[in-house]
Amino acid sequence: MRLTNDQRDLCAEHVPLARVWAAHFISRHPWAERVIDCESTALESLCSAATTYDPTLGEFPPFAQRVVRNAMIDACRHAMRPKRHLPDTLQLTRSHLRQLLDPSPGPQEQVETAEFLDKAMENMDPSHQHALYMRHGLGMTLIEVARELDVCIETARTYANAALAKIQSEVDRS
Repeated sequence: MRLTNDQRDLCAEHVPLARVWAAHFISRHPWAERVIDCESTALESLCSAATTYDPTLGEFPPFAQRVVRNAMIDACRHAMRPKRHLPDTLQLTRSHLRQLLDPSPGPQEQVETAEFLDKAMENMDPSHQHALYMRHGLGMTLIEVARELDVCIETARTYANAALAKIQSEVDRS
């Protein structure tokens, strides 16, 4: 994150205050210290607050305090969320998509479909691949996909739809 000189000065001036906010957060949520580094999160979010601060909307400290507190809450939620390992290769997705494209292919069609899907997914964004894998390969709901990718539901829907649209455009081209 690049800061202007004014933003850097604003951050430097409020570092002690951000440390106080982190200590206050820990005093109210003692378990938070076990899952995140509150002080680092506070300082990072202080810099983020300096980049988005608009002086016409009021004083910086109340604005920064909200940003810092929300960042620590988000960091705690993110750290406590169970992690699911997503595979690097999407073999299950490809097999499921093969069945969607041709439910009863012969041996030659299977090879052609596999090559076709490899080509379609070659330049696909990894988040789109994972959304496609979870949605159609694992049969997860959009809410579950969004939770796993740490995005909102609409973004998860967009990712899965974009992946399907890319595959559909490859189908239309061939």
